[in-house]
Amino acid sequence: MGGGGAAPALKLSDVFIFTGVSILFASLIMHAWQPEFSVEEGGDVFSNGISLMKDDIISISVQPNNESTIRISVQDDNGETIDSKISTVASGKTMKFTFEADSSGFYTYKIDTRGNEAQLDIDTQRKWLIDYLPFPIGAALLGFGIAQRNSNDEQQ
Repeated sequence: MGGGGAAPALKLSDVFIFTGVSILFASLIMHAWQPEFSVEEGGDVFSNGISLMKDDIISISVQPNNESTIRISVQDDNGETIDSKISTVASGKTMKFTFEADSSGFYTYKIDTRGNEAQLDIDTQRKWLIDYLPFPIGAALLGFGIAQRNSNDEQQ
């Protein structure tokens, strides 16, 4: 420690506990955080990309503030449009679009509201639930750290 002080050694059990709690907390935030997307009036086409595995699903809901013709398209790695939908949606109504990936890769989705303001809800459903993998990892590290601390306390 700088300044001539001394700090006790950090126990390995504390490192496992801290790491496990951090992973669990970050996982909760990752799943609870729902970013809100919107398209401003006169705004450009909303475009975003996502990596998908085979059979993963993207669900897109668009709710325009005014009656609008909405076009949603999905493109693959090569920029080739593989799915699209065009629909006229009344004010306050919602257009829903679902895309299921035929193969693993990076996909780009574009939402064109023709310059009208709209609220977007984009949800990804993973077939293999890989997004939930950090939960058991964090729980295992936390449990191991607590068990190691208890065994160290019993030995002393």
